[in-house]
Amino acid sequence: AMEYMDPTRNIVTRVLAPKLKTTYDTSVDTDIRDRVLDVLVPLLELDSPRLATQLATEVLSTGLRRPNVALFDTLLPILTTQVGRSEAPHLATQLLRELSRSKEAKVGLQYLEARMITLGSKDTRIA
Repeated sequence: AMEYMDPTRNIVTRVLAPKLKTTYDTSVDTDIRDRVLDVLVPLLELDSPRLATQLATEVLSTGLRRPNVALFDTLLPILTTQVGRSEAPHLATQLLRELSRSKEAKVGLQYLEARMITLGSKDTRIA
């Protein structure tokens, strides 16, 4: 017989204990990540400046905009690892190109640039 499981108490997630102990390369669902890039790049090409501003910044409760650091932190591993589809770094580069058309994304791009320089100085494969 099947037993009733209350969905409010039994939540199934994709994050498992072994994934929390591993590095980025094995803990990220690269298929979904790459498919998101497949969708975002053509969307940004259609309406680049306006959509790039919305994607690259987040609106605070005070109404001010600040860089969407989560987006840029997500793009860094895509550019620096060899996990997922082979065209993922190329798509991430295209996404950055489209984001660069928005002047509001400049601070976020500078943040990403600083992170890449720091990482490149530590890892010769990336440099």
